[in-house]
Amino acid sequence: MKGLSFKTKVQAFTDFEGIHYLEVSKANVKKLGGKFLVRLVCTINGRLKYQCALQGLGGGAGWISLSQARMKKLDLTSGSFVAVKLTADKSRYGLPVPEELKELLRQDQEGKRRFDKLTPGKQRNILHYVGGPKDIDRRLNRALVVIENLKRLEDGQETTQRIFGSKSNFNRQS
Repeated sequence: MKGLSFKTKVQAFTDFEGIHYLEVSKANVKKLGGKFLVRLVCTINGRLKYQCALQGLGGGAGWISLSQARMKKLDLTSGSFVAVKLTADKSRYGLPVPEELKELLRQDQEGKRRFDKLTPGKQRNILHYVGGPKDIDRRLNRALVVIENLKRLEDGQETTQRIFGSKSNFNRQS
């Protein structure tokens, strides 16, 4: 896919306060291959580029999330019109790999083996969680905890709660 450009309006979900999105029309979904849950790179107003997923909105239309931080960075509000460009996300995971996790997986072969066996969605959850903090020590700590939890689990028991260390679910099975 070379890319798809269109204009759309920033909208808010009525049932979820503060959650904003960009609608992708049914015709544009078809131009993107007619499927949902595909990984894309979204560029808004030629200024902000981020990795995202095309979700189903109903009636063949789709939506892409737009965080409060991104809206603030672009000075957008609900109802603002934006220029959108979507291209295929050709990255391995659909998110950048935090350096701390990359180095840990390089050194810990069992941790890497277990990470590689996870579904793409669980891998992205880990990347998002580990990469969230600005503080390097917090990112490193999160990477260590997640990979250690993952290695303790039996194959097939890798629920999100257990990977992230939810005590109520993880300790019952340990």
